[in-house]
Amino acid sequence: MVLVTSKQVKQKNDVLSILKVYILRWRIEEMLRLQKQEIRMFLYRFSAGMKAILEKDSACIQHFKYIEKTSGPKQLVLPL
Repeated sequence: MVLVTSKQVKQKNDVLSILKVYILRWRIEEMLRLQKQEIRMFLYRFSAGMKAILEKDSACIQHFKYIEKTSGPKQLVLPL
């Protein structure tokens, strides 16, 4: 494995400290990648749910438009 750094390495402790920083950065990058995936999944589910709701709403609106049409003198009218 090759680690590229601009720090001067004189002892084994220097190597270990640089390695710890690389490992920490790798963990942070992995955590951010997973969070982005979770956000994408949430947005996908949210948008799919909203799409289903809007499709049902449009069907209901069309149904109510049909109900609101007058069908003639035999139509039942209820005062509110």
